[in-house]
Order: sequence, then structure tokens, then C-alpha cells
Amino acid sequence: KERLKMRTLTKLAALKASKIIAVSEATKQDIIHYYQVDPAKIRVIYEASEPEFQPIKDEGKILEIKRKYGFQDKLILYVGSIFTRRNIPQLLEGFRKVANKLQKVQLLIIGEERKENSKDQDAMNANFLQVARDHGVNILNSLVGMNLSQLLNVLF
Repeated sequence: KERLKMRTLTKLAALKASKIIAVSEATKQDIIHYYQVDPAKIRVIYEASEPEFQPIKDEGKILEIKRKYGFQDKLILYVGSIFTRRNIPQLLEGFRKVANKLQKVQLLIIGEERKENSKDQDAMNANFLQVARDHGVNILNSLVGMNLSQLLNVLF
């Protein structure tokens, strides 16, 4: 009942509107198809991303960031909270097993170290993170002066 009411009100609003903005050509076509609206009333205005999501084109800036954080050209990336429930010990063990076979591949873990519910669990987290660092795993708890989208832009 609510769905029918919403559909009817939406169609009436679309028919009465002098102009409609659609976020894509597909949305425009849906409005035309489902609500029988005159295509001339609909204007497509694409959504834009924030500037930090734009590609970094300055190769010098990219190299500077890679050097600052010690990034290699080939890497395996994990982004998320750092605690054992996320299977990070298994990720580290798997990486340790194949690291010698992979040529110059880096494991990069980005995330905040989270406390678990017990002291034993916290001790285990600290232990596996130290083992990770001992095996050359790069662990970043924060990105100073950069957000994740900018970092991904640099890495890929």
C-alpha cells in the first residue's frame, strides 16, 4: 500500500515538475519509461567527485609519497581494522609462506589497531604485529597529510 502511494506521488510530482535533474542517462531513461515524462524536461547532471579522488598526475609527487612511506611497486594491500578477528594472522602466515617466491612484493596493512576483549587477545595482537614488522610488512596506523583515496591513487 505504501509503495503504491509513493509511486503515485512520485509520478505526479514528475509530471507536474517544470524541470527534472537526473544523475545519469540511465536514470533519465527510467524516468521517461516509468513516469512517461517528456524527455525535454529532464536534464542529466553527472555527480562529481571531490578533488582528492582525482588522479595524481605529478610523477614527482607520487615518487615522494612512495619514498616517504616505503612503498614498493608490487604490493598486497589490506585496509581495515587491525585485530585478530579479521584473520590478519592468517594473512601474515600466508604472506610469510609465499614471500620468498614473490619478487619484491610488499604486504601493506593500513588500519587502526583495535583492542580485543581480553588481555590474552591483546597480547596476541601485539605479538603478531611485531612478527609482521620483523618480516618487512609495512603497517600504517594513520595516513598523515593524506586520506585513503589519495593513497590508493598513488598506489594504483
